[in-house]
Order: sequence, then C-alpha cells, then structure tokens
Amino acid sequence: MDGRDFDPISALEADFAVQAAADSDLDRDGEVAERVRIERSSVGLHDRLVRSVEPVDLTVAGGQRITGVVTDSGQSWCVVSETASTVECLVVSASVVTARGLGRGMSARKPSTRSLASVLREWCRDRSQVMVYLFDGSRVVGMGHAAYADHVEVLDDRGGMVAISSAAIAAMSRTHIDH
Repeated sequence: MDGRDFDPISALEADFAVQAAADSDLDRDGEVAERVRIERSSVGLHDRLVRSVEPVDLTVAGGQRITGVVTDSGQSWCVVSETASTVECLVVSASVVTARGLGRGMSARKPSTRSLASVLREWCRDRSQVMVYLFDGSRVVGMGHAAYADHVEVLDDRGGMVAISSAAIAAMSRTHIDH
C-alpha cells in the first residue's frame, strides 16, 4: 500500500463509528441490566416460591425444615407436598426464613383466591392429624378440630383442646386424606 491510498479522515470516521457502536452496545446492555434489576425488585419471595417448578427446601421460623413441591398456594400461604409421601405442609409465607431450590424456572400457576383461614378450616373439617409448628419453635400434635377467625383448635395427643393463635403458626403438616 502506498501513502496515496490512505485517507486519514476516512480512517478516523470509521474508528469513531466503531467506538459509537460499541458505546451504544454498552448503553443498551446497561439499560437491559437496569430493567432486570427493576423487575427483580418487584418480585417477592412468596411470588418465586409459589411459581417454583422444582422441589424446594424451606426453613420456617422456629427452625422447622420443609421439603417438597409446591402444589397449592394463596396470597399468604402455600402447600408443600413432600416427595414420595402423603404428607402435606401448609406454610405461612411470612414464616419462611430461607428457601433453597427456587431456581429460575417459573410455572404459570397462579395463587388461589382461598385464604389461609379457609385452608385451616378445610384441614380441621377433615379431622386431619396435624403437627402445628409455631414461630417460637414449639409444636402441637393432634387432630385438627375447628378453625375460628383468629385461631385454630387442635385436640392434642393427651386429649386436651389447644387453641392456637393463627398469627403464631409458621406451618402445619398433615397426612393427606382423600375423600
């Protein structure tokens, strides 16, 4: 190449065009990343939990671990069915301390319109054998008896009736009963 074919102005313009394209790509990548951050900031743990497609491993207040697949959910609760068993566990979303296995996959499952109270009523109506895990780490074992506005009653294994504040319940498990 001789010096006559080299046009420094054209070379400089081409270099600027390449730099402008690279800057545009960086700006777009930055904008996409910011949009992802904004979108993530609006997704709560409950949202991720109820749409999880993989088995989850939860720890609730009081230290109880619950492992299985989310099979039902509402605005403030979900039911986790243990893999390879008939045990279901009703988990109060506010009691979840840690969650493993949420993954990135999200099912199209939408939360039920049923309330936590309606699920508690169902489990008591079925006279299910339950284990109630409380926020303080204690447990009550027995048969679901009745659900009220702000508490449930469990007939404990000693034959006594125990009223448990709904606000104290972290989770409640039962052996699934088909009717």
